[in-house]
Amino acid sequence: MRHNGSTPLRRNAMDYDEDKNKRDLWLQNTMTETMCFEDFVRIASQKLETCQDYCESREECGEDACLCVRRRFPSPEHYKLYKIVNSRFNRMLTAATMAKAVALATNGDRDVED
Repeated sequence: MRHNGSTPLRRNAMDYDEDKNKRDLWLQNTMTETMCFEDFVRIASQKLETCQDYCESREECGEDACLCVRRRFPSPEHYKLYKIVNSRFNRMLTAATMAKAVALATNGDRDVED
């Protein structure tokens, strides 16, 4: 079953146990997978796309361990780091936007560098 994270995930009853087993393995951080730095930075600078509507995996496994999250991050530590970096990125983006708005307001028609 392929899941792209943007449509609701619908599964049959047999998939629940498999999903929970995979969640448990992921939570134990027994995976040896890594994540490319460039991929991590790209994902951290964006909002994590998850199912827009009802998602059985999110319902059964929790928001922080659902299939959408597990498919993007090799471990819970990667996901925790994503949340920290994404939050800081958004704060820096907000500060930069505010600084530009203030510069525009104080400089009037003069050009403001990006």
